[in-house]
Amino acid sequence: MRKPSAWSAVVAVLFTFGCRKAPAEEPKIYAVRGLLKDVRPGARQIVVAHEPVPGLMEAMTMEFPVKDAGLLAGLAPGPSVAFRLSVTSPEFVVVGFDAVLSK
Repeated sequence: MRKPSAWSAVVAVLFTFGCRKAPAEEPKIYAVRGLLKDVRPGARQIVVAHEPVPGLMEAMTMEFPVKDAGLLAGLAPGPSVAFRLSVTSPEFVVVGFDAVLSK
């Protein structure tokens, strides 16, 4: 039986440390404002025609996943909304509403 070589030990160490997951990225929170176009409680989504979000994206209409379906209670299309968007590349999710304004 052969003894493990130093090369085998180096490969084992590199494999062990190379397979570790990178530390979790801290989410960045963005304030978003826009017109609520659709509410999809079953899918935990909203569709918003939003203003530009500085440092993140231009104005557009898009779907946003919502972290907790309870946040959607009482929402209906039409009003302007202000909400917090948590972003960790490449994922984003609505984590809270700051205001729901009348039509």
